[in-house]
Amino acid sequence: MRAIHFARAAAVVSVVAVALTLAGTALASRCTTVTGTFDGATYYPPPCLSPIGVCLRLTLSGSFLQTEDFMFTTLVNAGDTSDPTRYEYTGSSVISIDRDRALYGQDTGVMHISPVELAPFVTTIEITGGTRQYSHASGQLLFAGNLNLSTGLASGTYDGTICKAGDGEDE
Repeated sequence: MRAIHFARAAAVVSVVAVALTLAGTALASRCTTVTGTFDGATYYPPPCLSPIGVCLRLTLSGSFLQTEDFMFTTLVNAGDTSDPTRYEYTGSSVISIDRDRALYGQDTGVMHISPVELAPFVTTIEITGGTRQYSHASGQLLFAGNLNLSTGLASGTYDGTICKAGDGEDE
């Protein structure tokens, strides 16, 4: 009798393990790796709605992503006595995929602002959702580049992963 219960328990564990493996594979297949380059420029009110008055529009190449509109929320000196050029910022992004679809993200980053014209920066965007089949999207993008403080022009590279929720939303 005990052997029968053990055999049933082992069978249930095996079925659950296979189901979890298949679910993990399905989840992974809903994620897409993106990589590419960007260039763009800052813009100011109006139409920029940033509380500190600075936005950045980037054109993205190398993946299905088309543009990123970044709105600075904060920009403060990091207070690092060993590197007084270090500034930290937060903001929000809208990343267009095409005319009808976009991703939304919350940004954090570091920029080095000095008397030299080029300000290197690194931004991490946590994907928080989007439109249509991306309404429950997640993932993370990393943008690294330079902002020319004299001209407002920016360029660099990006990479990351975007995951759809896969909850039956339209394709």
